[in-house]
Amino acid sequence: MNSEATAFEKALRREKSADELEQVFRQGYLAGQRKEHTMTNDNIEDLRKILSHYGTGPQKAKLCEELRELIEAASADSHYETIDTRAHFIEELADVSIMVEQMKLALNLDEQAEYYKTINFKIQRQLGRIAHES
Repeated sequence: MNSEATAFEKALRREKSADELEQVFRQGYLAGQRKEHTMTNDNIEDLRKILSHYGTGPQKAKLCEELRELIEAASADSHYETIDTRAHFIEELADVSIMVEQMKLALNLDEQAEYYKTINFKIQRQLGRIAHES
């Protein structure tokens, strides 16, 4: 690995807020840096191949397995907060993200529209709840 720290790594060491880290991270994407940290068109095509090979049903079952593993890893990381528990949490989060991306690819256009509409609704609802807490 390159000995020079990226802006993201420097910001991480300075304990920036999540918003600041995300901004630095996304700026790197936009500048064409750290492409290995984003979902590429090649990744999407590879996920389509995997989904096509195994089928939606078996991949839903795999999603359930990965979700169970993520729950265990998140629980361990929230209790112990070690380098190892964090690494395991990140690995399981990646596994779940891969499976979720495949499930999104399995949706038809109407289902995709409903999926994103539901996401927007839930985000706005939570922001409303936060506003009422203040």
